[in-house]
Amino acid sequence: MSRIHIALNTNHFEESVAFYSKMFGQEPAKLKPDWAKFDLQEPALNLTLNRSHEPLQRGDISHLGVEVEDSATVSAMDKRLNDLGLKTLVEDNVTCCYALQDKTWVADPNGHSWEFFYVKD
Repeated sequence: MSRIHIALNTNHFEESVAFYSKMFGQEPAKLKPDWAKFDLQEPALNLTLNRSHEPLQRGDISHLGVEVEDSATVSAMDKRLNDLGLKTLVEDNVTCCYALQDKTWVADPNGHSWEFFYVKD
């Protein structure tokens, strides 16, 4: 099995653990005072959060995303995130990266933006 590993530094560790638990619908597989690991099957992702006391630099990461199978999945994700109290931004029929897409955006406590998107054309 192959999956992506992303390690994010966070100045807001507890808030980030709560955010990602909500966003992905599961608690960390491992949790230490300065480190959390999420083992996700869907999407196939090994995400770790690392407590940082150094200021994070805006723009180091443009954004992160999960491409989904259809527009209905984008809508369902937007509803689920809103129902959990997370603020989202919906973009339907937007041209991005030279493609027509539907997407919803959410930002973690450190300002890392995530998009859940479907490429229409």
